[in-house]
Amino acid sequence: MLGRLQMTTTEALEEYQLISERVFGAKNKKWKVQGGAFKATTLETEIQRVVGNKLNSGGKDHMFHSTTEDGKCAA
Repeated sequence: MLGRLQMTTTEALEEYQLISERVFGAKNKKWKVQGGAFKATTLETEIQRVVGNKLNSGGKDHMFHSTTEDGKCAA
C-alpha cells in the first residue's frame, strides 16, 4: 500500500485496520465452529476496493505498469 498505491503511513494503517476487521471479523467466518477459516472472497473484495479507490485518482493501469529504463518496477 505504501509503495505501489502511494499511500501515506496513516492512510495505509487506516485501510489495514478496516480490511482486517472485515476479513477476520466474526461475520466473515466460513463455519460457525472455532477455528481460523475465513472467506477469501472478502479479502479479494477489500483489495479490489482499496486499489479501485486509488485507480480512480490516476490512470487505470498507471501504478502497475510503470517501469524504469532498465525495465524494473518504478515504485
